[in-house]
Amino acid sequence: TSSFDWSADGRHIAFLGDDQWLHLVETAQWVEVGSFYIDSGEMLGVAFAHHAEVLATTSRNNPLRVWTYSGEQLASFPSESSNWTPAFSPDDSLVATGTWDWDIDVYDWRRGEQVAQLEGHGSTVWSVEFNPRNPRLIASTASDGTTRIFDVVDQRALVTLDGLANSEVLAANFTGDGAR
Repeated sequence: TSSFDWSADGRHIAFLGDDQWLHLVETAQWVEVGSFYIDSGEMLGVAFAHHAEVLATTSRNNPLRVWTYSGEQLASFPSESSNWTPAFSPDDSLVATGTWDWDIDVYDWRRGEQVAQLEGHGSTVWSVEFNPRNPRLIASTASDGTTRIFDVVDQRALVTLDGLANSEVLAANFTGDGAR
C-alpha cells in the first residue's frame, strides 16, 4: 500500500495498492465495496473530499486526478513533476497537491482550472493540508525542513517554520477547529 485515507464520516477507507488499483473499503463490515485500476505508474497519494463522494489521486510523473467512488474520472490535471499527497478544501471546491518542483498547485476541479501555484519551499513538498475553518490557508511541509502556511488567494507564504534544519518534514495538520 502506498497511501490511504479515511472518509470524513469514517465510513470508508481508500487505499492505493502497489498494483495500481484503488480499493474502497466500507468500515462497518470491513468489506471492499469497490476498486478500480488507475493507469498512472507508481501511485503516491489519495484523499477523500469532505462532503462530495469523490476522491483525488496522485502519482509519479502523472496527473492529479479526481474520481467518483465508482471509478469515473471527473478531472485530470497534467503535471511536469511528480505530485505528492492531495488535499481538498473544506468546501471541496479546490484540490491541492505538493510537487517535486517545490510548488503547491491548487485547482478548481469542477471548473478544470488551476487557481494558484504557491512557491517558496526549497525542495520537494511532501504534504499539504487546508485549514478546516479558513479555506484560504494551506499548511505544507517539505524536504527542506520547513513547514509553511500559505494564503491561497494572495498566493504568498504567511509563516515559515524553519526549526528542523537538515531534516525532512513529512506531514502537518491543523486542529479540527483550525486554530492551530
